[in-house]
Amino acid sequence: MTTRSARNLFAALALCTILPSCMYHQHRVGVGPAGIQTVTARQWYWLFGLGRLNEVDTQRFAQDSVSYDVVTKFSFTDLLYSILLGPVTVTSRTVVVER
Repeated sequence: MTTRSARNLFAALALCTILPSCMYHQHRVGVGPAGIQTVTARQWYWLFGLGRLNEVDTQRFAQDSVSYDVVTKFSFTDLLYSILLGPVTVTSRTVVVER
């Protein structure tokens, strides 16, 4: 393998590890958020997502609201945590409740 193809392979692998940080799921309950209040929490997983280490209760964050959004994303901060905690198979996701 030449040096140039090795660099291209390394660049492709580096992009593949960075691209998952764009994961974003939005769940709308009712007609969506009426205000601008947000509550953010971090959901922790072990064995790369096989089991949860903590419980994020989105209904508690929404309180008495009947219309709100729940956003689950893998942010840049989660990527940094994954790099640091990857050897012990711990990962995280950010959960945001907008009401």
